[in-house]
Amino acid sequence: MVSESPAAWGAEATLIQLLKSMERVGVESTVVISSGSPFAPHLATHGLHFVEHEFLIRSPAGRVSGNGARQRTIQRLLGQRNLISLMRQHDLVLTFSSWQLPEAQLASRLARRPHAFDLHETFRAGFRTRLLGLLMRQASRCFAPTFSVLEQNGIDRQGLRLSVVPRPVALPDIDEASQERHPADRDRPGPSVAIVGQIAEHKRVRELITAVDWARIGARLTVVGGEASPEKRTAYEAEIRKLAAARSGNVQVINRTSELEKIYSRTDIVVNCSVHEAFGRTAAEAAVYGAYPVAIGRLGPAEVIRDLGWGRILDDFASLEGLLADRDLVEEIYYGRRLAQLKARARFGPQSVAHAYADGLRLAVSDWRPK
Repeated sequence: MVSESPAAWGAEATLIQLLKSMERVGVESTVVISSGSPFAPHLATHGLHFVEHEFLIRSPAGRVSGNGARQRTIQRLLGQRNLISLMRQHDLVLTFSSWQLPEAQLASRLARRPHAFDLHETFRAGFRTRLLGLLMRQASRCFAPTFSVLEQNGIDRQGLRLSVVPRPVALPDIDEASQERHPADRDRPGPSVAIVGQIAEHKRVRELITAVDWARIGARLTVVGGEASPEKRTAYEAEIRKLAAARSGNVQVINRTSELEKIYSRTDIVVNCSVHEAFGRTAAEAAVYGAYPVAIGRLGPAEVIRDLGWGRILDDFASLEGLLADRDLVEEIYYGRRLAQLKARARFGPQSVAHAYADGLRLAVSDWRPK
C-alpha cells in the first residue's frame, strides 16, 4: 500500500480503518509512506506495519526546498531498489495517492507485480487528469469510493477495470447512537446542525454560516475541526471564528476531536457543502448515527444520500434556510432514522467494506498478466 500522506486527515483515517478491517478477512499489508510523515505515529498506534520511503515525486504539501531537497533527491534515487525489493515480497501493489501513481506503477512493473490504484482525490481538469486517466487504464484494477469522483476528475469509466467500494465508517452500538430526538412541537427551537472536517475554503464553511439567519429560525450550527493552537490556525479559520462569534451564540466553532460520536449523537442535521468531495464521509457517518445528511452540490455526499434514500440534496445555499426552518423535517428525522441507521451500517460497516475491497484486490491479482 503506497501512500505519501504528508498530513493525517480523513483519507488517512479511512486507510487505517480499511487496513484493520481487511486484516480480519485475510489481507496482510505493508504501508509505504513518505519519510517524516505525520501519519507514522497513527499507523504505529494501531499496530500496522509501515516503511518510510523518499518518493521521487511528492505533492506540494510534502515537498522540501533548499539543501534538504538536494540531499533527499539522492536518497530517493538510492531508495528505488529497496522499494522494488519490498514490492517483490508482496502479491499486489496498491497505490493510495495520485502523486505516487507514476512511481509506484513503474516500480511494480520492474518488480513484476500487479498494480492497483485507489482514486479518492480530485484534480482540476487538464494535463494532470488526462495523465491520471491514462495511468489508471494501465492498472490491474482501480478502486473508487463513488462514481462521482471519476466525474469530478473528468475520467471516462470505459476501459477501466473498476470496483466502486465505499469507505468504511466506524459503527457505534446502535442504542448508543440512538439518543432520543423527539418529534418537534411548534414551540421547540430549530434543529441542531453540524459541519465536520477541515476548516478550509473548499469546504465552504463561510458560505454556510452566512447563508442562514440562524438566530431568526432558532437553529444552532456547530463547526467541528478547528485547530486547538492559535498559532496553527489559518487566516481562513480565524475569519470563521469571528463570523461565528458575531452570531449571538447560534454558531460555534469547536476544535478537532477524536470523539465525533458525541457530536453526531446530539446533532439533527449534518451538512456537507465542499466544492470537491470524493466520498462524503460525514454524510455516511451522519446516517450511521441517525442524523440527517444534507449535501449542497451533487458530488460524493449526494451519491451517498441517493444510495441510502436518506437525507436531502440541494443545488445551492438558497434553499437551505427554508429546509432548516421546516418543522416537519425534525419529525421526518425522528421517524426515519432507525431504518436509515440499519441501511448505513450494512452499506458502510467496516466488515462489509473490507469484504468488497478484498474481492477487488483478489480480482486484481487473478486478472493480471505479466508484460
